[in-house]
Amino acid sequence: MRALGWGAGTRVKVCGGNGVAIVEKSAVGTTTLTCRAMVAIPARIRRRCGFLDCEQVLLVVEPHVQVLGVFGLGILEQALPDARDLVALHTSQGTDSEAPSWGGGE
Repeated sequence: MRALGWGAGTRVKVCGGNGVAIVEKSAVGTTTLTCRAMVAIPARIRRRCGFLDCEQVLLVVEPHVQVLGVFGLGILEQALPDARDLVALHTSQGTDSEAPSWGGGE
């Protein structure tokens, strides 16, 4: 929250679905950051996103647009390469080979 300049009492709007929740600062937002600058994702949004109770999530901050993305494990599993495939590729090429490209920027 520090990267966004948000603190306790900041009003935010939370929306989302399909494994991703988006949190934006909003003067008319219905959710307020807690005293520890944490955001509570409303139950209806958690259900829409498919988040399980106590599910770990990945937070992605976009400070230049003042947005926080909350990504659930399901969407991350779809987006990331399968670790078994990476191990198989690495083993078939030998241990001195270059790391495989995952499509990231250079």
